[in-house]
Amino acid sequence: MKLFGRSKGENYFKHPSRARQAFDFSKLLYGENKSAMDIDGYIDWRAKRVDFFFEMKYLDAPMPDGQRYGYEHLVKDGRVAGMESYALVCEHDVVNPQEVVDASTTRIREYFDGKEWHKLNGCTCKEFTDDMWVKHGGTLAYQT
Repeated sequence: MKLFGRSKGENYFKHPSRARQAFDFSKLLYGENKSAMDIDGYIDWRAKRVDFFFEMKYLDAPMPDGQRYGYEHLVKDGRVAGMESYALVCEHDVVNPQEVVDASTTRIREYFDGKEWHKLNGCTCKEFTDDMWVKHGGTLAYQT
């Protein structure tokens, strides 16, 4: 299976050292403390008109209100454009910030579907996205 031009098992990051590089957005501050936010992950199934935005949090770390509003706007805008968009807030328990977190095994704390936030305890990102893939007519490699 190819992931952005790489076979499964190959290094996913084109530039691993850059993945850990911090960016300072403090000089891009506008209005009432409006500044940039990062998006931890994004999947676009353009042919199926579905996309996902991912926010990864360590255990029960809170998501700031501004970040929550940002994801809500992204999802709502996607829906207006005809996409079935979702924002997923996922939890992991990897203490060491230098250690890579396997996003597929993170647990979804909650997700936003364009109308409301839904609590979802126990489901992994992989389970959620696999279910959506099948729901939209896709076949999983391990199903064939």
